[in-house]
Amino acid sequence: MRKLIWAVLIAAAAWSGWWFVGSTAKEKALLAWLEDRRGAGWIANTESLNVTGFPNRFDTKITGLELADPSQGWAWSAPNFEILALSYKPNHVIAIWPHEQSWSTANGTTTITAEDMRGSVKFVPSSALALDETTIDIQDLHLRGPDWTAGLESAIFATRRATGENAHELAFTGKNLAMPPFWKAIINRNGSLPDVFSDAQLETTLSFDAPWDRHAIETTNPLLTGFNLQKLRLLWGDLQLDAIGDIKIDVQGYFVGELQLRVKNWQDILQMFVDSGSMSAENADLIRAGLNILAMLSGDPRTLNAPLTFANGEAHIGPVWIGYAPRLIR
Repeated sequence: MRKLIWAVLIAAAAWSGWWFVGSTAKEKALLAWLEDRRGAGWIANTESLNVTGFPNRFDTKITGLELADPSQGWAWSAPNFEILALSYKPNHVIAIWPHEQSWSTANGTTTITAEDMRGSVKFVPSSALALDETTIDIQDLHLRGPDWTAGLESAIFATRRATGENAHELAFTGKNLAMPPFWKAIINRNGSLPDVFSDAQLETTLSFDAPWDRHAIETTNPLLTGFNLQKLRLLWGDLQLDAIGDIKIDVQGYFVGELQLRVKNWQDILQMFVDSGSMSAENADLIRAGLNILAMLSGDPRTLNAPLTFANGEAHIGPVWIGYAPRLIR
C-alpha cells in the first residue's frame, strides 16, 4: 500500500510539473509571437494574457486584445478572447469570441456582435501549425458598419484538409441572412423580395497556391487558384438558385470553367439587374429572349437549367452572353 501511495504521489508530482512547464511554455510562446509581430510592424497589444486550467487544461484568457497589420490594411480588436485546450491535445483548441468585437479595413470599422460565437480548430502537429480542420458555430450575429447593418440568425462554418496540395473542403449553412441596406438598394430596389435569405448552403473544395498555416497570417494570405463546387443553394423569397461545377482562376484572376445552374423564377433575377441599373433594358431583352428558349427546352419556362460558362473573361449561360466573368483582384 505504501508503494502504491508513493507511486500516486510521484505520478501526481510529475503531471503537475508537466502542466506548469507546459502552461509556462504556452504563455511565453504567445507573448513571443506578439513581440515578433510588433517587430514586423504590426500593432499587437494585450492588457493581460494568462494560462489557467490546472491540471488537465491549457486555457488561455486574453483581455484587451488589439491586432493590426498596417501593410495589409486590417485591424481586429476584442475585449476578451479565449483559447481552450486539453493539456494532452495542445494541437486541438476551442476558440471563444466575445459578444462584441470590431474589424477595421480601409472601408471603415465593422462592429460584430453575437449571442454565441465559438469554434473548434485542429492544427497539424508542427511548428508551422498548418490548419487541419475547423468548425465554427455562430448564433444571432449582427454586423454594424458606419452606415449599414447586416446579420444572420445562425450559421455553421466548417473546413478540413482535402486530398491535393493546399486544398481544403469548406461547408457553410446559414439561416435568415439579412442583407445590408446598400445591397438591398442595388439588387432589391423595388422591395419585391424579403429582406433576408431564408437559407444558404455551400459545399466546395478550395485550392490555394500556399498552405494555410501561421505564415499565412504573418505574411501574405494564400491565393485562391480554383474551386470545385459540390453544392450551392440560395433561397430568397420565391427565388431559388442551385449550382455545381468546377472553376479555375487564371493568372489574371478571371474565372475559367463551368457551373451547372438551376434557377427558379430566373426572370425576376434578370429584372432585378435592370431595376438596379446594372443592366440596360435592351440588353436584358436580348438575354431574356435567349434564356427563354433554354428554359422552354427544359420543360418549365420559370425554371432555368443550363451551364454557366466562364472563358476569355466572359460569361455565358448556354450560348447566351450575359456579361463579363468574375475577377479576383490579386
